[in-house]
Amino acid sequence: MSIETIEQNFTETERAYLGEFEQCFKRVASGKHKDDWLEMIPGLTVLSNAAKAYANADERKGRAYNEMFGTLVLEHARKVSNRVSLRDIEAMKPAFSYLLWLSEKSDRLTILDAELEKLPLNRRIRINHPLSMYKLVKAVEDAAAQPVGEDASAKQEAAAKLLAEHDGEPTPTEEEMLKVLTRSVKKRGVNQTATALLGADFALFKDLAEALNREIRAARQDAKDLQRKSGSAAAAPLRQKR
Repeated sequence: MSIETIEQNFTETERAYLGEFEQCFKRVASGKHKDDWLEMIPGLTVLSNAAKAYANADERKGRAYNEMFGTLVLEHARKVSNRVSLRDIEAMKPAFSYLLWLSEKSDRLTILDAELEKLPLNRRIRINHPLSMYKLVKAVEDAAAQPVGEDASAKQEAAAKLLAEHDGEPTPTEEEMLKVLTRSVKKRGVNQTATALLGADFALFKDLAEALNREIRAARQDAKDLQRKSGSAAAAPLRQKR
């Protein structure tokens, strides 16, 4: 079965899902965000099922499945980005696997939403990649699977630690977040900032969260540069005396 044959056999609904996948892929490639990743799931499911049918496989395993899945994803990714390569798709496959895992059980996305609601803002905005989403939901499932009477707190704490270390950057402090949010209020106005933080679709919140992380990283880098310059200036007189 060729790629052309597979593409021709997609239903109208599946083609609509694939259209959404292509647009989400474009946004994910330019700046990863939780909602964009999650909106890729229906399209990924269509491509995964097609690859399984091609490979005559019941699970997402095997060389034939993996090669066809990668080829199909690339075919649709290139509709919105000419620069993407098979190597890029291979690098993204783990993320796609986590997304498909989240879709395997109907309650996993519900668990994800419920757990995110429990997190403070500075932790919630860090759950923006399929790996961190997977860890959060997996920790809940593992805790629920614990025998009665067995303490699951150690496993939950371990999961929380993994989440905190996910992107290798320190969690923004409340002071840092407050400064950025204050600037946002001045720039956007109180109502728009509040909508960004509380809106159900998180469309405005996405921009605010990304700006927050960007500004915090820039401020930290500026502080490091200033510290280096101060150190160099203090060392200059000592070199002259010598």
